[in-house]
Amino acid sequence: MEESIDKYLKSLLPIVTQEELNLITALAKEFSKSEDAEKLQKFLILKSSTSKNWLEDWWYDAYTTNRDSLVTQNMGAIIPKSCISNTSQLGIASQIIHHLMTYWTLVRQEKIEVTRSRGTNWDMYQVYNLFNSCRVPSLPKDCIERYFCTEKEGHCPSHVVILCNGHIWKLETHRDGVVLSIPEIWYKLDLIRTNSNVTVENSIVKLTTLNRNDWAQIRESIIENNELNFELFRTIESAAFCLTLANDCVENDSELMKYSLFGSPLNTYCDKNLNVIVLRDGKACLQAEHGNVDAISLFAPCDFAADQFQDDPKLSGESSRINVNVYYYSNFGAAYCKQKKLYADTIVQIALQMAYLKTHNKLAPTYETASTRKFFHGRTETVRSLTPDLAKYLKACEDSATNETLKTLFFDAYNSHNTLMDAARDGKGIDRHFLGLRRAQSAMMSYGENLEIPFLDHPSFAASGGNGNFLMSTSFLGYNENGCFGYVVPMCKDGYGAFYRINNNRFNF
Repeated sequence: MEESIDKYLKSLLPIVTQEELNLITALAKEFSKSEDAEKLQKFLILKSSTSKNWLEDWWYDAYTTNRDSLVTQNMGAIIPKSCISNTSQLGIASQIIHHLMTYWTLVRQEKIEVTRSRGTNWDMYQVYNLFNSCRVPSLPKDCIERYFCTEKEGHCPSHVVILCNGHIWKLETHRDGVVLSIPEIWYKLDLIRTNSNVTVENSIVKLTTLNRNDWAQIRESIIENNELNFELFRTIESAAFCLTLANDCVENDSELMKYSLFGSPLNTYCDKNLNVIVLRDGKACLQAEHGNVDAISLFAPCDFAADQFQDDPKLSGESSRINVNVYYYSNFGAAYCKQKKLYADTIVQIALQMAYLKTHNKLAPTYETASTRKFFHGRTETVRSLTPDLAKYLKACEDSATNETLKTLFFDAYNSHNTLMDAARDGKGIDRHFLGLRRAQSAMMSYGENLEIPFLDHPSFAASGGNGNFLMSTSFLGYNENGCFGYVVPMCKDGYGAFYRINNNRFNF
């Protein structure tokens, strides 16, 4: 408890005044020695002793209790290789289905290589959530249904759902246990597109974009009206994934990235684990329900598919408040950073904070994702990347300090970030701990104990980014040169999302 509080107070240094810091420090120190703190911490320790991951159910609840439209909760991404291919819409779509279902088969056979980072094996549970899952609307919270199982575990649905002009089609992808060939899938998609030329404007697909309470009530009434509708819903919800044949075209990567979340409401069944959208000109993007898997896990099968794309001439509301831009910075990349023995991710975090300062003349409380997949069913922890050392370095830059001073301060900031990242990956971050304290507080309140956490109630917690108020939400998305990269909307209405791939000689933002 004291360790988390000390880290939190340090994160406030660049944000609050000395007077505010003194007040918050007093509140936090008083709380850490209180009986309430002892009870809450004991609750978390007890929970951790009876489950392999004390945070897991609460973490899923953080997503499934959110009643906003999934359009602003889901993750959007693009498949860059589709943008440079001269293959047609059906050519790209048939290849995506074939290669994703090949990956699906490898997961079923438990042949996916274990992910490693800095010599540490990661938990692979999320791989089993990539396919055949769906976030089903319900009250008071949604339910994540999973239908995937390995070959050892038994039968698994092998169909995908095809959306086209509001029509919903079921496409079986296997024959005698073998994935259909690309030409076979192309032929079936051609039949689907030909027979979907009249748009269904009142398609049920649109309803998945609604507020979750409204959609839950409507879905329930549809099922009550006819029991067959439940089986039809289950066909969609149990599919490996959805793929859309869209009529639209876009001009560039930025438009495609925005389209992934804010295209036609007929294009995505938002509840599904994965929606792949293939535009008329063959460009492809995707939308994914973010509560079930993290982005870095989702990109693996998409990159697997994109790496095998081939040119084949024979196969030939909310959005108005969101600006989406894709940038490629080509002056250097991971190779240069490795040569200088620097972590490229840390360089990006320093650069983002400097860019925010130059743009807005102030510093930004910033969230960076750290993976906790070295632990059982691990997901993520927050790295509060605006550190006191980074604030000192940026001030020295503005004050035109000497190069020697800047170098010293730069490495102070650089090392501080790396220390925080390492701690977060080791399960020693603070934000999940504080989430646990809040959930413990709620649980104990149901037993009649009214426990207080005054330092988390103070406005400085939200000002520092707590409760989903980080002005910059950032995440490193991997090293694959031509891999997928995507985004979620910013946490704040006046905030930024900065998500990036790091290649050998280029950064993709």
